[in-house]
Amino acid sequence: RKLSTPAPARDLYQGRIFRAALLYAEHHHDATLILSARYGLVHPDQVLAPYDQCLARSRAARRAWVQQVCTDLLNWGARWAPEWQEIYCYAGRTYWADLAPWLRSIGLAFYTPLAGVAGIEAQRAWLLRR
Repeated sequence: RKLSTPAPARDLYQGRIFRAALLYAEHHHDATLILSARYGLVHPDQVLAPYDQCLARSRAARRAWVQQVCTDLLNWGARWAPEWQEIYCYAGRTYWADLAPWLRSIGLAFYTPLAGVAGIEAQRAWLLRR
């Protein structure tokens, strides 16, 4: 779910699992970025217009999205965190499945802590317990 008016990414997305993941990430990691189906990689304070789009696109479009996210991630890392070596992703498999191999191939450790937790409510509970 999203707000119907432009807002910072942290506020635009209203889903319960997103809210729990954002809270967890901001309390447990040095930096937090958000994966958007429309905008790619965004800072939580970046103002976004609402949209209705998902990642269920053609393979070519998905590959272009992954390439853009990886480029953005490397640019962000080079500017703000040149020594980083680990990425934790709390998004669903649709978002990280194609990203993981590429990021690992350039030497970044890529973790998906929720991958083994079945169901959105169980994932939300996992995040809130920690």
